Amino acid sequence: MLITHGLKLAISAPRPNDGTDNSFPSGHTAAAFSGAAFFHHRYGWRWGVPAYLAASFVGYSRVHAQRHHTRDVIAGAALAIATSHYFVTPHGHGRITPYVAGDRLGVFVTYRY
Repeated sequence: MLITHGLKLAISAPRPNDGTDNSFPSGHTAAAFSGAAFFHHRYGWRWGVPAYLAASFVGYSRVHAQRHHTRDVIAGAALAIATSHYFVTPHGHGRITPYVAGDRLGVFVTYRY
């Protein structure tokens, strides 16, 4: 979400319905696809397919409600899938988790022996 919101500030793309400058990429879609990609990368397609279907509905609803352009939704989904692929381990032995606590940023690194 840090990357998504950083891009929103850097790009300043107008929304289709009201002209505010935070349309690209879609944060709702990025969040939905982040969860779906987590299920897919951690537990496989059996969990991933239903989660991707639900996330796709979120993306569709953002375009249908004229809150985002199609490119915003595609970019949010692609960003979430790419970061999930990097951070999520399929076997669950190790994990890198970024965190934000007030004015602090950090990373938790855990490994199960």
